[in-house]
Amino acid sequence: MLLADEEYDSIWERFTSRFGFRPSTRVFPGIDEPADSATWDLSRLDPSRHDALQAAVEHALRECLRPGEEVYWLDWRHVAVRFDPHRVGGTGRPPWPGEVYPDGDYYIHVTGDLRLGTFGHPWERTLCVFGADLRARLAHRLGEVLGVPLRVGGQAPGVMRPLS
Repeated sequence: MLLADEEYDSIWERFTSRFGFRPSTRVFPGIDEPADSATWDLSRLDPSRHDALQAAVEHALRECLRPGEEVYWLDWRHVAVRFDPHRVGGTGRPPWPGEVYPDGDYYIHVTGDLRLGTFGHPWERTLCVFGADLRARLAHRLGEVLGVPLRVGGQAPGVMRPLS
């Protein structure tokens, strides 16, 4: 379902506030990557593997969300939709709305409570997966498609976060 202006503004405001979204072609990363996130480099992903990336994220979102629970797909400065992943994609169903691979725009999948989702950065050419459940379900699949994460919890692997 395409979002009305009020809902569109609300989800973008909440996403920006929660993740510190800062669009830029030069300053990376584009969000404050949460502790329960992993970010993969997309720069070497062969275009023939885009479908595998898309399928992995679709499958994992279905696994993480119960039927009837909706997710937003946000295309920065363009449309936003809200949909139930269990009711789209596949035979006899409407197509999955939106892409995972950030082809020229920020593409975001996120639950209404912002607990899990993906953030595709078109200029850094990265995909950040956040939310412990989604990250756990995607780690192996994305590892097969994309290799080792570029960052975990917003840090390069092996870099420890200071204790709070």
